[in-house]
Amino acid sequence: MTDFAALEARLDAALKRIAAGVERLGQRDAGAAEAAREEAARLRAELTAEKAAHGQLAERINAIRAKQDETVSQLEARVGRLQARAEELAAEVGRLRRVNAALREAAQDLRRAAAAGSAGAAEVNAVLEAELEATRSAQAADRAELEAILAELTPLIEERPDV
Repeated sequence: MTDFAALEARLDAALKRIAAGVERLGQRDAGAAEAAREEAARLRAELTAEKAAHGQLAERINAIRAKQDETVSQLEARVGRLQARAEELAAEVGRLRRVNAALREAAQDLRRAAAAGSAGAAEVNAVLEAELEATRSAQAADRAELEAILAELTPLIEERPDV
């Protein structure tokens, strides 16, 4: 019986140790569960903050893209206008070259006629007409160039309300 009593005492002590271990384990698990819940809440808060920051960045990127698209459209329109003006100026320069060539030819004809002693009113009149046309053509080219310059300056002047 002493063996049973000793065994019983040992079993009772072992059961008490097991119960204490289970209780400590339960407390530790409860603490770990609470810490895990706190960590999950903190991570959720960080995730929400990151999502908000991501949303703000996406909005800023969209705004920058919209502004960039608008700027590109404006620049493309401006390039189109400048190309049209360049074509107009090129046409005026071509006309001026043709008129000047005609003026040189008429002047040569007048010189030849004067050298031959047969310079008449018709030759002088042709030279004067060619010179007049050259002057008009030069004025038209100058006017086209001034209009191109004014067309470029006008938007810049209109942008500055303090001037």
